[in-house]
Amino acid sequence: MGIARDELDTPEKLALTEEMCIAVVAAIEGLCEQQRSALVLREFHGFSYSQIASAMACPVGTVRSRVYRAREAIDNQVRHVPSSASDSGGVSSGAPELQGF
Repeated sequence: MGIARDELDTPEKLALTEEMCIAVVAAIEGLCEQQRSALVLREFHGFSYSQIASAMACPVGTVRSRVYRAREAIDNQVRHVPSSASDSGGVSSGAPELQGF
């Protein structure tokens, strides 16, 4: 799910989108190593939960928990970005949106 270029045609919308991206990156960097690793493998590299479990040498349930908690922590951090960022161009602060990375 991408944002069309014409939806970001005002400087305000571009700034808010950049602010949201900065907030998400900061939230990811603020995660503990285990949560960050599980989330990055899942969302950015497309690993399955079982592949992540093998790579991290832990049960699949633990991986699912780490990814869930990571998404929850990011969602909590991103909620502090001005609400107009989520109202201007379809950018959402909800954790389910992270699944589309």
